[in-house]
Amino acid sequence: MGKYREIGKPNVPGHVSAVFGDIESVRAVADEDTAAIMLEPIQSMAGVTEADPRFFRELRDLCDKLGIMLIFDEVQTGIGRTGNWFFSGSELADGVEPDVITLAKSLGSGVPVGACLVNDRVSSNIKLNDLGTTFGGGMLAMAAVLATLEAIEADDMIANAKRVEQHLRDSLANVRNVVGIRGKGCLLGIEFDGPCKPFHAKLLENKIITGTSSDPNVLRLLPPLCVSEDEIDVLVRTLE
Repeated sequence: MGKYREIGKPNVPGHVSAVFGDIESVRAVADEDTAAIMLEPIQSMAGVTEADPRFFRELRDLCDKLGIMLIFDEVQTGIGRTGNWFFSGSELADGVEPDVITLAKSLGSGVPVGACLVNDRVSSNIKLNDLGTTFGGGMLAMAAVLATLEAIEADDMIANAKRVEQHLRDSLANVRNVVGIRGKGCLLGIEFDGPCKPFHAKLLENKIITGTSSDPNVLRLLPPLCVSEDEIDVLVRTLE
């Protein structure tokens, strides 16, 4: 987002931006000197903006042609959030797998931890002692990651994310002021026919925490993967 580039000046040089979901915009700025293309596959803070799966296939083809690394920032979309373990490789991405996936947040169920997954092409170029980390492999963080992954599998939370998404879509279909639902699984945006801030404030008064976005009409929802349909009903009743 533009405001973060302003806050963080001077920015690291050599970065350019393209329009998400527009392959021609990417082609206009990418060439053989481009090291990597990095994107969030569902643009959460931008208003839960999505791209056609074909865009990711075209992006993969462009990167392969020009020798560019493709990086998916899955800090928000990863670890079951979209109803898939990862956005990468799923039908949402037309099966496209990037060279690098970044993860954090839900990976440790709130315990601070991050991870970077790489394919053979990347790992074969990293030699022993090339990279280091102060807190890498911390025992508490690794225990939290393992417990998180085991709980997601044991409680079938990925399937639950798809169920509650459909339940929310069905429940909000005829709610006044709601004009659309964006996103997948437990990363959703409710689009209103006007600014969402009054709804955001009223929900908070009723102890329901939601998020706004750079789109003034879109309210963001990122519930835990274990959220129940009954809890979704509480949200819907409050909105009504």
